[in-house]
Amino acid sequence: MDIIDVGCGTGNFANYFLNFEPHSLTLIDASENMLSKAKEKLQAPSSSTQLSFKQVVLPDMPYDDNSFDAAMISLVCIPCYKWYHLVSLGPYLNENPNISGFASPRTRP
Repeated sequence: MDIIDVGCGTGNFANYFLNFEPHSLTLIDASENMLSKAKEKLQAPSSSTQLSFKQVVLPDMPYDDNSFDAAMISLVCIPCYKWYHLVSLGPYLNENPNISGFASPRTRP
């Protein structure tokens, strides 16, 4: 399985996915600082999982169509990633993809 973690932050959820030894695990985030922390945290449990990290600001996706079997979108800042940007992930996912995600509403004073 090829998984993409959109808005990966420091890699907490990606670290969990490594337990299942996917073929590849791609982490993208708009913040280079978050990606650096994720790189420090993650170690592939076996040489079979291909890890990749890329600074990406949606909707610009540097991947071919049908590149991923599953996507994780978690606690992504809604003002940073508009919902229509998340919908734009569709072409990059294989037929019948698994998409999991949730977002925290923006709090107001």
